[in-house]
Amino acid sequence: MPVNAGIDYANAQRKYLEARNVDEKIKALEEMIRTLPKHKGTENLLAQLHGRMTKLKTEREKQRKKSRKTFNIRKVGAARVCILGPPNSGKSMLLKKLTGVGTPSECPYSTKKPFIGMMTLSGAQVQMIEIPSSFKPSFLSITRSSNLNICLIDMNKYSRQRKEMKKIIEKEGLKNIIWVGNKNDLIKEKREDMFLISAKTGENIDDLKDIIWKSLKLIRIYTKSINKEKQEKPVVLPEGSRVMDLARNIHEDMIKFFMFARVWGSTKFPGERVGLKYILKDKDIVEIHTK
Repeated sequence: MPVNAGIDYANAQRKYLEARNVDEKIKALEEMIRTLPKHKGTENLLAQLHGRMTKLKTEREKQRKKSRKTFNIRKVGAARVCILGPPNSGKSMLLKKLTGVGTPSECPYSTKKPFIGMMTLSGAQVQMIEIPSSFKPSFLSITRSSNLNICLIDMNKYSRQRKEMKKIIEKEGLKNIIWVGNKNDLIKEKREDMFLISAKTGENIDDLKDIIWKSLKLIRIYTKSINKEKQEKPVVLPEGSRVMDLARNIHEDMIKFFMFARVWGSTKFPGERVGLKYILKDKDIVEIHTK
């Protein structure tokens, strides 16, 4: 019995043959199955099409599983901050301004893999990671383990790029976002919904560092031994941390043998004696006394 597939089937078959990827093939194959006449003469062909569909969907699932693999970067420092944005938005230039490392380029998609630098904020080390504009799922997985994400856009392309990045952020469910508009030196229009900088000239970079620090919600605590000067390198803790958290961070036995601590900074008077439950503030100096 002849198939008599018709023009709609022929068009769908042409789309299938011209398909550039698995998703396009599946879409065209679905149309072929839908438009194929259903009678005894098409039973074998229909079975072949369904078999082909099963193979394509299996292949697509393998590709998706491969793309979902995470790109592992060891988390170091007090916090992790990712910089993401469209091509040529200035991510590499910003990374260089903040950390001193980076490879700025005018060519789009020049960053192929996440690039890492360390930024020092008043003694605290913050890991900065530039996310490539390819937005591969394995690269975006890094942003979900980040304490903060900077979304950088070119202010000359504000409307389109903000819309594009908003879709990516919503799709990935990213939180703790700072919207930063770059190339402020080249525009006249100001916007209240963006913190404006120029990564090229360094305009507002120091203010951006302050915003990053405040957004991370961390505190720097300086320790000192009895009758000694404070340590230059701070212990970095989350806001709301107590003396017990500091003691535990230094050594577990600190709590076991704890007697009292003296604090300079947030207390009513310098060197005031406090207990384990005392809530510390940024830049406090703490001297722990043990038995």
